Amino acid sequence: MAEIGETLRDARMRARIDVSEIEAKTKIRAKYLRALENEEWGLLPGPTFVKSFLRTYAQALGLDGKALVEEYRLSHEGPSEAALEPIVSSPQHGRSRAPGGVRAPTGPSRGYLAVVGVVGLVIVLLIVGLLAGGGGGSSATKTAVSATRGRTAHAHRSVTHTPGAASARSQDVALSLRAAAPVYVWPDRRSWA
Repeated sequence: MAEIGETLRDARMRARIDVSEIEAKTKIRAKYLRALENEEWGLLPGPTFVKSFLRTYAQALGLDGKALVEEYRLSHEGPSEAALEPIVSSPQHGRSRAPGGVRAPTGPSRGYLAVVGVVGLVIVLLIVGLLAGGGGGSSATKTAVSATRGRTAHAHRSVTHTPGAASARSQDVALSLRAAAPVYVWPDRRSWA
C-alpha cells in the first residue's frame, strides 16, 4: 500500500489543486498540510490533530479518510494504555481491590472519625456543663450554648431539679476554642438583604 503522504500528494496533484486552495477549503494551515504530505509527524500538534487533519484533508480530496487514519494508527501510533495494562495484577500492600482494579471501600477515613469524635466531645462537655451548672452558669457558657443552637447571646437555658434531689454545687464551666489553621465563616444570607 502507498504511503499516507504520497497518497495525499498524488490525489492533490491529479486534481490540480494548490496547497493554498486546500488550506482555504479545510481551514488547516498550509505548513500542516505539507507536513502531512511529507509525513513529518513531529511538526504536527499531536496524534489527535494528525488523525483529524488526515480525515479532513482526505475528504477534501475525495479520498477515504477513515482508511488513512487507520493506516496512520497502525503504522505510527504505539499500543494504547489499555493494551499495556497487565491482565492480572497483585494486590498492593494488603489493600483489597474489587474486580477491575478499583479499591473496595474500607470504611470512614481517620480524619472523618477525628472530626466526629471532637464534635461528640464538645457536645458531652456542654451537656455536663449545663447539668453541673444548674442553668446559672457564666455568660460564656450561655454564649457557647446559644452559639451551638444558632441563637443570640441573650438566650437562657434553665435546668429544672426534681424535688428532694440533692442540689449540686454550681460551677462555672468555660470552653475556649482556638483555631489551628485559618477559619473562614460564610455570612448568613439574611444579612445580605
